[in-house]
Amino acid sequence: MEGNSTSDVREETVGMNPSDIGFRGLYHNFIILQLTERLKSVANDFPGAKNAEYALVYGYIDHTAGLTLEILALGNKSGSGVHFENGNNTIRSFIRIGAVKDCVFYSADSTEEYVSRYMEKIEMLKGYAPSEDIEKIRDMTLLDSCRSDEYPDDVLVYLIKEDCKPEGCWVRVEKIDEPRLAGILLNEPEQNIGCHKGDMVRFRIQQLKDGTIVCFSNF
Repeated sequence: MEGNSTSDVREETVGMNPSDIGFRGLYHNFIILQLTERLKSVANDFPGAKNAEYALVYGYIDHTAGLTLEILALGNKSGSGVHFENGNNTIRSFIRIGAVKDCVFYSADSTEEYVSRYMEKIEMLKGYAPSEDIEKIRDMTLLDSCRSDEYPDDVLVYLIKEDCKPEGCWVRVEKIDEPRLAGILLNEPEQNIGCHKGDMVRFRIQQLKDGTIVCFSNF
């Protein structure tokens, strides 16, 4: 349960942006987001919203809407750290990662304290828990260079068919189909490859001679 007092967390001296952190640094992690005037309007129902400079956020993945930051509390600088007000468990406020790709982030300490303090808000996110297969695929670091920055469950797959050029399309992973993975094709191929947007396609992961990782589906 969230306490009534405020707390401090150490702010790293060097700010980062989402591309520096990567989705693994945000997924199921606490982090401090430096607020812009535009972002303040997203959290105007939180204590301290009027003068807040920072937000404590928690990262999760919405399978269809992508990497998302749940706002837990707002705060201001206090010495070398950030002093956070209490949160608001009566309302949810979240930010899609694409809206803050140019914003500044800082690492947050006191993780154990936050797990306890904001447990009620974090429990609300259980509805976004993925299937066992999707969670396993998220753990596959081999796929990271093929993933969308904003939608980690979407990977670039090259569709291959005789007499056609290899065509890259986005696929939203859904399951493991050993020795392949399977997902929903998100865009319509420009060539007559034999599949269409919305189809389930199966694909493999391959490492090229130069070390590049590619996903491909052979039709």
